[in-house]
This record gives sequence, structure tokens and C-alpha cells, in this order.
Amino acid sequence: MMKRFIYLLIFLFSISASAQIILTQDTTVCGLQTLQLHAFSGGSNGNSLFLTDDTHSPIVNIGFPFTFYGNTYTQLLISTNGYLTFDLTNAGLYSPWTNNLPIPNPGAIPENAIMGVWHDIDPGVGGVIYEG
Repeated sequence: MMKRFIYLLIFLFSISASAQIILTQDTTVCGLQTLQLHAFSGGSNGNSLFLTDDTHSPIVNIGFPFTFYGNTYTQLLISTNGYLTFDLTNAGLYSPWTNNLPIPNPGAIPENAIMGVWHDIDPGVGGVIYEG
């Protein structure tokens, strides 16, 4: 009887589990929270950045110390591809819009970034990116 109980326990505790969510679609909707979106009205609410496709902005001062993964920053770059990066070496330079490496990855570009939208945006065909 004790052997069967032990075998049952071994069977129950040997079932594998995964903490990663496998998504089969390119969008996911979280239905438990309500989010209110507010349209941004340009004008005096910020400075417009005149950027072309696939570029980083000039260096933007944040205006306060911002801590990201243990490092504190006061400046960042805005990409036309929907992310912010604290790597200032790419100011005004090319901004990649595709990445075939897992993130985070020491070889992935951009490094040290907040990828809010992460989408290939071309402000040259219409629209403006604001900071401020």
C-alpha cells in the first residue's frame, strides 16, 4: 500500500510546468483591466521632433533622474520605430525596425531600451513625434 502511495506522489509531482505564456496570435487582449486612452493634442504640449524613417532623435533631456534596471539616466533617444533607448551613441543615426534575436540579448539592437510600441513608424509620410 505504501509503495502505491509513493508512486502516486512521484507521478503527481513529476508533471512538468512552464511559467512562460505561449501566444499563438500576434495580439493579446487582457480582459481584466479597463484602460482609458486620451488623445494627444499637439501644439504647446511638447516639442515636435522632425525625424525621418528609421532614425533616432537627437539627445533628449528627460528633466529628472530615471532609474532603469539599476542605472540612472537623465537623457534618452526617441526612435521612429516606437522605442526609447538610453544608449546615446546612436543619436541621429539609424534605428533598426526588425530584430531576429531574443530580447534581452547582449548582441540585440537596441540595447537598454523601453520598447513601448516597437513598430516601424515613418513620420515622413504624415504625423509628428512629440517629446516634452
